[in-house]
Amino acid sequence: MSYTEDNYVEKPAINLFSSIGWETLDCYSETFGPESLLGRENRSEVVLTRELRAALNQINPDCTSNEIELAVEELNRDRSAMSDMAANEAGYKLIRDGVKVKANTDKIVARLRLTSASFKTT
Repeated sequence: MSYTEDNYVEKPAINLFSSIGWETLDCYSETFGPESLLGRENRSEVVLTRELRAALNQINPDCTSNEIELAVEELNRDRSAMSDMAANEAGYKLIRDGVKVKANTDKIVARLRLTSASFKTT
């Protein structure tokens, strides 16, 4: 067996998640585009916005599509100028505490939450 990240990190992680009931996919040969398996335009898109949008709609049925889009944009915002630790902390807080969505005013119109119940398991 060759010493690769795939063999020593990715495959064991996929096997672990599968063993605890998570749905897993091998996307090594993934095609890209809106109708592709994951709906990504390219490999660098790490947030599966199609799945995120569906989960946010399910969790927040009273929110408008505009509010959902604002939350998706905030969760997917570029944090590359931040340190890794600061970026991870900011993302964690959004997931833990919810995303404050502002419409045309400064009034907070919705607080969207992404919970562990949002994720599919087999």
